[in-house]
Amino acid sequence: MYGTRYLRSIVLRLGVVLRVWAAAIAVTAARAHRGRGLPRWTWSHELLATWMKREFARLAPLPWPLQRRTWRAVALPSFAVRGARFERAHLAGMDAEWITPRGLPDRPANEGTVLLYLHGGAYLFGTIDEYRDFASRVASEARARAVVVGYRLAPEHPFPAALDDAVAAYSALLESGIPAARIVVAGDSAGGGLAASLLVALRDRGAPLPAGAVLVSPWVDLAARGGTLVTHQDHDFFTPELVERWARTVLAGADATDPRASPARAELRGLPPLLVQVGGAEMILDQVVAFAERARAVGVDARLRVWQDCFHDWPLFAAMLGDARRAIEEIGAFVREVTPVAAPRSAPSAPDR
Repeated sequence: MYGTRYLRSIVLRLGVVLRVWAAAIAVTAARAHRGRGLPRWTWSHELLATWMKREFARLAPLPWPLQRRTWRAVALPSFAVRGARFERAHLAGMDAEWITPRGLPDRPANEGTVLLYLHGGAYLFGTIDEYRDFASRVASEARARAVVVGYRLAPEHPFPAALDDAVAAYSALLESGIPAARIVVAGDSAGGGLAASLLVALRDRGAPLPAGAVLVSPWVDLAARGGTLVTHQDHDFFTPELVERWARTVLAGADATDPRASPARAELRGLPPLLVQVGGAEMILDQVVAFAERARAVGVDARLRVWQDCFHDWPLFAAMLGDARRAIEEIGAFVREVTPVAAPRSAPSAPDR
C-alpha cells in the first residue's frame, strides 16, 4: 500500500514538472509575441499566473476529496526558513505547528509576540505543511513565534466550522497565559477573511482583542458578484464560476450575506489595527478595497496596501517573486509596530486591548 502511494506521488509530481515546463514555453512565446501580460510582471510573475490558472482549471471538475488529495501532491514544495524550529502540537483540539525563528530571544511564552496564522485555500484546501515556508518567513520578519492551525475544512465541515475553530484557537492562546496585546492574527485568502470574521466575533463576545491583524488577499465577501471578479479574471488564477462554486460549497445553504461568513458586510467599528494587502490584478480587489474603506470610515486603523499588478496571494511565492519578499517585510514591520516590546518578568503584563 505504501509503495503504491509513493509511486502515485512520484507520477503526480512528474506531471507537475511537465505542466510547469509547458506553461514556461507558453509564457516565453506569449511574451515574445505581445510583451508582458501586465506592465510590472516579470517572467516569474507570468509563469506563476499561467501555471496556477491551468492547475485550478484542471482540478475543478474532480470530486472534492480527489481535488484535495491531488492539490496536496502538486502544491509547490515548502522551503522553510533555515534555522527555524518547528514543533507539532495541538491547539484547542486541532493539529497545529509552532514555528520559532532562528535568533529569537529565549523568553517565557507570555512575554513574546505570537502570530496566530489561519491558512488560505477557499475553506476547502490548505494544510499546515503547505504553509511552512510562508509562515516561517513572516515569523522571521516579525521576530515572533507563529502557530499555524489546521482548522476544519468544507465540504465535510461547512460554515461556520472554520470560524468556530478560529475562535477556539485564539481562546486557547489566551487561556495559556499569552496576553491579547501580544497576539497578532493573520491569514491569507480564505484565511484572511476568516481572520477578519474572528475579530468581529471576538468583539461581539466582549473578548480581549489582539494587538492587530494581517489580512493578505482576504476573501471577505462570499456574496460578491461581478466587478473585478469578472474584469480581472484574465490575470488571476480563477474564474467567477469557480469562486461562486466554492462559496456555495462552503456555505452549504447558509446565507452568503451573513456577516460571519462575509466580514465585508459586518459592522467593523472597534476592530484593532489592520494591515490589508491586496494585488492590483486580483479578482477580489474591489471587495477588499471596499472592506478596508468601510473599516476606515468607522475609525479603524486599516492600512490598505494595493500592490500594483500582483495576482492573488502573491506573497506566498517569496522563493520566486521580489514583490512577495517585500510584502513579507511590510508584514513583519507591521507586527513589530503593533506589539509592545517584551516587558521584564517583574513588570505587569500589558493590558488587553
